[in-house]
Amino acid sequence: MPVKNKLDLKSRLHIKSIFNAVMLLFNILIFLALVMATFADRISPEKGVMFAYASLLFPVFFTANIAFLLFWVVRLRRYLVLSLLGMLLSLSQFLVYFPMHKAHKELPAKTIKLLSYNVRGFNYVTHTEDAPNPTIKYILEQNADVICIQEFGWSKNDGYLDRKGILKAFKGYPYYRFTITVDSRWNFSGLACFSKYPIIASYKLPYKSKYNASAYYCIKIGDRKLDVINNHLESNKFTSDDISAYKKVIKDVSSENIERFNDIIIKKMDEAYKSRAKQARIVREAIENCEHDLIVCGDFNDGPLSYAYRKIKGDLSDAYVETGFGPGISYNENYFYFRIDHILHTPSLKAYKCKIDRIKLSDHFPISCYFEWE
Repeated sequence: MPVKNKLDLKSRLHIKSIFNAVMLLFNILIFLALVMATFADRISPEKGVMFAYASLLFPVFFTANIAFLLFWVVRLRRYLVLSLLGMLLSLSQFLVYFPMHKAHKELPAKTIKLLSYNVRGFNYVTHTEDAPNPTIKYILEQNADVICIQEFGWSKNDGYLDRKGILKAFKGYPYYRFTITVDSRWNFSGLACFSKYPIIASYKLPYKSKYNASAYYCIKIGDRKLDVINNHLESNKFTSDDISAYKKVIKDVSSENIERFNDIIIKKMDEAYKSRAKQARIVREAIENCEHDLIVCGDFNDGPLSYAYRKIKGDLSDAYVETGFGPGISYNENYFYFRIDHILHTPSLKAYKCKIDRIKLSDHFPISCYFEWE
């Protein structure tokens, strides 16, 4: 073989070796990030908020890990062990993030339906029979037995939705409880529960928040009692300026935009993550004190791989993970697309047809589920 060809071959082998080494380094980094995201729900944001952010990027890290697995199958099989280990470690969390179930075709004869919905104040649009409020119209058409609402509210000003209009609209639900968190000059806002069955007890859970809350209801259904906890955990409190800064970073990753993003968005998210961790522990205490079959629902402002979700869930079952298909995005605005609305329940209840309905009336999609007593 000529000397030149030998040198060319040696050079190509050297470049190939460097390329493989660089790819392996990236593979290691992705593996570590995936492990961090997989086990992020075990770490309270009060101890390490970076784990909370890692959980948001779980689908990115999982997809990248699969890509490396396929790459090494084709390229150099002895390096695929790391990606294979990453997939095995994270598979259970992937199925929480992306459950894969066929829909139940038929429901049992006796079920109760629960609907949970962050309605954004019904957009304060008035409701009449001739000109119904679109959000209220949708909720009534679902014919749920129990309705849990977050960001429930009415206006104090003429020409907007008021308390009287809401009560008239929900006249088919004779039992209700309101938990007011905001009482301003312009409006009331908070939580609400409407039920076709008697609500025999209720209270607000004891954590401090300016705008958010959790509430407990005990509902008597025939000769049974059902406990329900309706949640609206701490929100990030993004303003329109904050959202604008976030959009700028997505469109232009400049140092100026990133600096503003860190100063405003990240700071608020850090505080909110830590607040939700504290609130989740209080919700967990309430769950442990419940004496009946239980449903925990609402806007957690946190995904299914978060610390707050895991803390609240404990030994409960997730109705969407049990019966749903796909990521189940429930928040749908401002380039934030996550499943942050949940329905959890005790194993004594069997879930059917948990659905996140992609109806664009609020910045959240509603989530509903049918339940049968085992």
